[in-house]
Amino acid sequence: MNFDGKLDFSILSPEVITYSDTTPEQFLERAAGAEILVTKEMPVTREQMLALPDNVRLICEAGTGYNNLDLDAAREKGITVCNIPAYSSERVAHTAIMMILNLSSAMQALYTSGDAQIIVRALRIIDASSLYYNPKLLADGLLNFNGDETELSEALWAAFEDFKVWMQVTILNYFRFSSGAHCERVLALLNDGARDDELRFACLRYFGRYPYEPVYPDLLRYATPSENARWEYAAIASSVLASYPGAETAAVLKRNLYHPNWYIRFNASKSLEQLGFGYRDLIDVIEGHDRYASEILRYRFDVRELEERKEDAVCTTV
Repeated sequence: MNFDGKLDFSILSPEVITYSDTTPEQFLERAAGAEILVTKEMPVTREQMLALPDNVRLICEAGTGYNNLDLDAAREKGITVCNIPAYSSERVAHTAIMMILNLSSAMQALYTSGDAQIIVRALRIIDASSLYYNPKLLADGLLNFNGDETELSEALWAAFEDFKVWMQVTILNYFRFSSGAHCERVLALLNDGARDDELRFACLRYFGRYPYEPVYPDLLRYATPSENARWEYAAIASSVLASYPGAETAAVLKRNLYHPNWYIRFNASKSLEQLGFGYRDLIDVIEGHDRYASEILRYRFDVRELEERKEDAVCTTV
């Protein structure tokens, strides 16, 4: 327990006996006559727990984790087990923040290096690590790369298949905010049914930022809800279609206004509004029999009216 030798046990009652270390062979002998045992990361097996004398009433783990103690055996023996939930909370938080800052600072230094291969190697290390790194921080950080962006993009594509899905999604999000030069490759990923859904969702979002004519038939297909596909495809595609005006787009979005999934309805209504459809264009839906379709459109138009009033007020004030 006293790993750094800074604990002062002399302030404790004389009835408290402390040991710097206890071996499995010494455990039962030292527990004799004690009502309370305080352990720190010391394994106590089922056999040891059941062999404890009846005078032992409580075992306190001097930390947060207690997976070193056999709780089932303690329950059978009638021994209460507790831990210290607030153990070192401030220090753990401080250490975590410092690790985040160190990693963030290190990555920022790599972004400014302008070396695409160094960036890829750093991403490989993060991808292989068990430590969590926020994907948005990575994607935003890549936007700060000081070198040749085309070289970085090619290096990322070359290593793309070596990364886990979460890192692939992060890379696609970086592409989405950096360049529309990846449409052909992203389309191939989108239509690869063997790919992870989250990866394909990222592909859909990419085409919302960079309209690409060859993907249009696929967007119409994804925007059409299917029992064999996750609802997110239709919801995201309905949002992306705001960048693809046309009669087919309008027909699909109007149909999605009647879908029972709120996200699909909401995104369809928002896209129709962004495409310039007004009250008169959608009067058949607003005055129709479907309450939910009517309400989602009325909501969108109310929001737009409020925003326009706010803009007018700003202009008047100026």
